[in-house]
Order: sequence, then structure tokens, then C-alpha cells
Amino acid sequence: MANPRAVRFLKEIVKQLRPSLIFLSEILVKRNKIEAICKALHYAGCFVVEAQNHGGGLALIWKNEGGVEIKGSCNHYIDYEVVCEQVGRWRYTGFYGCPERQRRQESWELLRKLSGDSTLPWCIFGDFNDIKFDHENSGGRPQPRWLMEGFKSAVNDCGLMDLGFNGSEFTWEKSRRTSSWMQIRLDRGLVTTEWQAMFPRAEIRVLADSWTEAKEWSIMEKMAYRFRSRDGYGVKKYDEARGEDVIRCCQTFMNTGELPQAANKTVKFGFNSVWIDRVMKCVTTVSYSFVQEGEIFGDVQPQRGIRQGDPMSPYLYILCAEGLSSIIRRHEHVGLLHGCSIARGAPPVSHILFADDSYFFFRATKPEALTMKNILLKYERLSGQAINFGKSNVVFSPNTMSRRRREVCETLQVAEVIVPGKYLGLPMHIGRRKNKEFKFLVERISSKLEGWSNKSISRGGKVILLKTAAQTIPNFWMNLLLIPQGICSQIQKQMNSFWWGSGGSGKGIRWLSWERMCTAKEGGGLGFKELNKFNIAMLAKQ
Repeated sequence: MANPRAVRFLKEIVKQLRPSLIFLSEILVKRNKIEAICKALHYAGCFVVEAQNHGGGLALIWKNEGGVEIKGSCNHYIDYEVVCEQVGRWRYTGFYGCPERQRRQESWELLRKLSGDSTLPWCIFGDFNDIKFDHENSGGRPQPRWLMEGFKSAVNDCGLMDLGFNGSEFTWEKSRRTSSWMQIRLDRGLVTTEWQAMFPRAEIRVLADSWTEAKEWSIMEKMAYRFRSRDGYGVKKYDEARGEDVIRCCQTFMNTGELPQAANKTVKFGFNSVWIDRVMKCVTTVSYSFVQEGEIFGDVQPQRGIRQGDPMSPYLYILCAEGLSSIIRRHEHVGLLHGCSIARGAPPVSHILFADDSYFFFRATKPEALTMKNILLKYERLSGQAINFGKSNVVFSPNTMSRRRREVCETLQVAEVIVPGKYLGLPMHIGRRKNKEFKFLVERISSKLEGWSNKSISRGGKVILLKTAAQTIPNFWMNLLLIPQGICSQIQKQMNSFWWGSGGSGKGIRWLSWERMCTAKEGGGLGFKELNKFNIAMLAKQ
């Protein structure tokens, strides 16, 4: 807070959101400076851990007298209890992790110690100087695996879950607009299940996405914690663009816990009633007729929703799919679901939604299977679309134990399939024996060439068939997957035999190698494709 710009930024946040509690880290100033800021904000009191050796420093500022009871503090945390008449007592810890890599173990042990100090519902927010996953680090060197695993182990030992966030994905950056630009998510909020049950609608909003490298920008300058509950700790002012009536409705709900019945539909889903009525008219007022021999017959009124292919269908599907995707992402943020990463450092994928089929990825455990089941049931209630579990299947990774497979199948009430087969022409599972998985390409092209070999075709005709038909068959797969080089070689051998063969025997003298025939005509070849290089070129376009 030694930077005047940081102080102005803090005052602007307080003016807009009026938070009940403010936690600041790396303040870099003395106690009297924080007391002056507290007085300027018209807040009731503050508690300061002064900076030492020109670094660090923590501060807590609260709005109301008698609502905060300090329990402990040091250079890395301020621990206190909040007294609330509506929901009772709960515990808050503002945390600042050791920035030195060699001292991270101290931060993890401090977390474990704080976890055992109280049994109250607990939330801990701050700058942990640690990340949990590779996708939380963009640019710079990858975070060592032992650091991420150590931090995740400490969080799990404390029984905490990540509250997630809305807004910018990163909370710290360095060297913006340069080739060495680095962004990391160092700040986060962790809560116990008891605290989340007390504040089920709590969320984190990242307010600033253009902070500087200076240490003065602290956790509260980057993040605002919005506890949307009935205890008065919620943000009482929303975006004015939503309209004064929506603002009053939200204020009434947060202060009383009651939502006006007339506003349930519009506020719950975020759509205005006029918009909803217009959409329903588009769905319910259509009619269909039949044309026979140039005459129009009938006036059919559909009774089971919109027909397949209706122009309205894609838009309604996108709205429903976006709702389902948001629910899944929310559960990911709080640590109830974990997606699947295809490689180290790759972001996890939790779901893939198509028009007719959906794929969900999660850990093969009973709690995550139950979470996914509840998400799908909630989606059914909100959208009116029923999930056909009888036509659904589940596939496990090879190292999943039989007991866990049975638990997941029983929880989801779906059957397990060992070999998932193909989807949209692509194999859904590719093991280590890739040549076996793509053998169907060789067989498909071979059947085409065998049919042509029994016919009398000129050399020019063979060139056309090979270029326009045979070599285009694997294009779809090559555009998406790297075909094994052995498969490409087998296909090229068959095409070479077709070119030099005669009378359907496939025998003949190979006057030129296939590599020479793949050169341009100007270079003495025939311009055929080298399939492996063509495959790599198609993948490079993505």
C-alpha cells in the first residue's frame, strides 16, 4: 500500500462493493498508514502485521464493531472468528505463503497446523504462492511436479476444497507485452464443506486483470469475495445495467433470504419474461402441412416440442448445453470433479458436448460419480430433457480396480463397455498397438483398388483414380489424427502395386520407386502424395 495508485484502487473497490471485511497482503507500510486508510474508508477497525525487512506485511480491516475476534497472527497469516447472528460463528484466515521455493514446506506445514486449531466452519483466502495444476501457469518455466503435489497434499490433508473463481484466470503476471510474459494463479480461496454449506452461494470474482508487477497489489486488490447469503456479508449492489428492479430484488433476497415469487423465473435463469414468452411462442405456435402432387394437405399442430431440424433447435440446444457446461465447471472449480488431461501440462477436459451425444470425464470414484449423477438429474429438472441411462455407457482406464468399476456403474446405473468402438468414424480408444487400430484404412483402400484392378484402365485413368479417390479416403482421419507411418507405408505399397500391375494380378516391373513418383511432374514424377508428410501438413493447419 506504499503506492498511491494502489490506495486509490482499494478505495474505488470499497466504494463500489462495500465489503464487510478486507484482507491485504504485502502491504509494505507501517501500522499508522493502514489506520489512516481505515479511517478514510470509514471502517470500524483494523489489525496489522507490520512489514519486516522492507517486505511482506498483512492487514485486516472490518466494517462493523464487535463482528471480528482475532485468534492468532504471524508474518504469514491473520486468523480470526466472525460472529454472525443469522448463521453463527465461522472462521476466516487471511494467508500469505512463503515466496521462496525452498520454504514452501513451511507454508504447507503451517496450513496443517491452522487446520487443527479450530473445528468451526473455515475459509482461508490469500496469496499461497503455489499452484495446483499446470494450466494455472502460463508462460515461463513449468512448475516442478513436487511443488504442485506438495501443495495439493497439504490442501487435502486440511479437508479444504477450492472455491473456484469468476473472471480472469490468473492473478499475478510479469513482463507483460514481452516474449517472456508470465501469468500465474497464485491467489485462491479454500473452504471446508461446513463453510460451503453455511454459504452455498459464495463465489470469488477476480476484479482486476491488468495489475502491475509491483508487490503493492495485494489479494484484496485483485479479488473481491462475494458472500451471497442472508447474513449481511454479501455485496449489496449489482450491475446497474440489469435494471433497478433486479437490483432491488437481489437486495431483498440477500437481506431477507426470500425471493419474490413473480421474479423466480426471470432472475433464476437470467432471462426476461418477455423474451421467454417470445421463445415459447416460436416453439408452440408452429404448424406443418404436407404437399402431395402439388397440393397442400393438413394443418398439423405438434404436441411434443419442436421437430428435429427446426431453425430454433440449435439456439435452444446451445442455451441448454451452456447451462450444463456451467454447472460442470462450477463443480470443477470447487474440486468436486476432475477432468482428464491428455498429457502433462495440458488443461483438463471434463466434458465434450455434441448435438446427439455427450461425453463426461471424471475420476473413477464413487463421490465423483455421485456428483455427476446429481448434475445430470439437475439438468433434467431445469431443461426438461431426460437422460436415457439405458443407452449410456461408461468406459474406464485400464488401471481402474474392479471394485471401483462396480461402484461407479451402480451409482450411475449404466453399463460398462470394454471396447467403445468408433464415433463419427473415428476410433474412441487408441491403445499402444496403433497399427491394429488403423488397419481398417488399409482394408478400405485395398477393397477399392481390388475392384479397379479387375477392369481395363489406362495409365491416365489410374492416375485420376489414385489422386481423386484412393488418396482422399484417409483425409478425414489425417485431418484429426497422426496415422502410424507403418499404415501409410502399407497404403502406398498397395497403390504402387495397382499402378504397375495389370490384369488384376498386381504384378509388374516397378520402373520407379513410389518416392520418385511422388515428386512433381516438373521433376520427373507423377505428383502423388507422400501420405505421412501430407498427414503432418494437415495436422499443422489446426
